[in-house]
Amino acid sequence: MAYQFTTTADIDSESPWDESPSDSKHNEDAQWTRLENEFTTAGYREGITAGKEAALQQGFDAGFAHIVPLGRSIGMLRGLSSALLAFLADQPELLDEAKAISTQLARIRFSDVNPRDEEAEQHALEHLADGEDGVETEMQGGEGGAERRGMEALEDMMAGMGGGGDSAGRPTVEDVARLRERLERLARGMGLDGAVDMS
Repeated sequence: MAYQFTTTADIDSESPWDESPSDSKHNEDAQWTRLENEFTTAGYREGITAGKEAALQQGFDAGFAHIVPLGRSIGMLRGLSSALLAFLADQPELLDEAKAISTQLARIRFSDVNPRDEEAEQHALEHLADGEDGVETEMQGGEGGAERRGMEALEDMMAGMGGGGDSAGRPTVEDVARLRERLERLARGMGLDGAVDMS
């Protein structure tokens, strides 16, 4: 029986002692480069995220400062018209005017009186041209935008079918100003000019 001896050349060892010093230096450089690239990428992403958040906050603040007073004003007009309707239940000569004003105020949507943000639309169009995902959804008012616009179109169509719908289209900022004047005139005619703060 003969014994067979294996030599070190036959063993495929993964021992760190078998590596040459140049291979070790190459591995360290590769690891360093990989880590450097990962941290650079992570830093770049964090910078982009921070920049987007800052820009979004600025846009939100500007939009909020514009929309809240507009919404408050329309809400005040609707509230006053509802109060006058309840108060005028036994005065038919003024009740018709209050009903007309209330009905017209109920038709107003923010999209009717809020000016379009052309700068934001242009920015979104540029991203759409670049082929970025989700931009078309944003331009249409977000995830529920298409559904909301469909519902508004249905409401407009039904209002037109009832015979009471006007063919002049959606209310404008000027229409809101005229309704405000009519409502103030009605309140003054009832002796409520000092009791009503329309600002």
